[in-house]
Parts: sequence; structure tokens; C-alpha cells
Amino acid sequence: MDFSKQGRALTAQINQGVMRIYADCDNYRILGAEMCAPAAEHLAHLLALAIYRELTVHDMLAMSFYHPVLEEGLRTALRDISVQSAVSQADLSHCSAFGSAALD
Repeated sequence: MDFSKQGRALTAQINQGVMRIYADCDNYRILGAEMCAPAAEHLAHLLALAIYRELTVHDMLAMSFYHPVLEEGLRTALRDISVQSAVSQADLSHCSAFGSAALD
């Protein structure tokens, strides 16, 4: 995931960096990550917890990501992985349809 177009990073003028998330290709459990990004210590904290709890990409996408925060970059990276999944699920699947392609 590239931070050059991430909203919060853009407004703070710290929109440089990269993050790579690694997941098991069979069950999409998060295995690790590497990053050089703004607020990387916060992202690493979330990912360490996810690895410890053996969460999948879909488990993490079901969690709340507030706006606007740099951690939204993690959601973008997780969504990129989720699209490759045979069981791809919308991260808003527990919400009623909003009627907007960007949100449904």
C-alpha cells in the first residue's frame, strides 16, 4: 500500500511511505508485515495484535477503522488482499446497504 494518496497523510503532508501485509494464501490469516510509513509504530501495534490473535484479513476488516486517521492505510492494504480472496467479503457486510457504490 502506497501512502501517497492516503487522505490523512496528505492533509498532514506526510504522504510518503509503503506498507506490505503478508497473509496465508489458504486461509488469509495475517502472517506479518513490513512498512516504512507515517505512524508505523501504531500500525505495527495493530498488526502484532492481529498476528498474536491469529486474525484473518476478513476478521480485521470487520473491525472499526475511524476516519480520518493514518490507520486507514492499513484498511486499504487489507482490502487489496481481500479482493484476491475466493471468499472476498465486504468489510461493511454487517451494515445495511447505503445505496452508494463507494460504501456498499
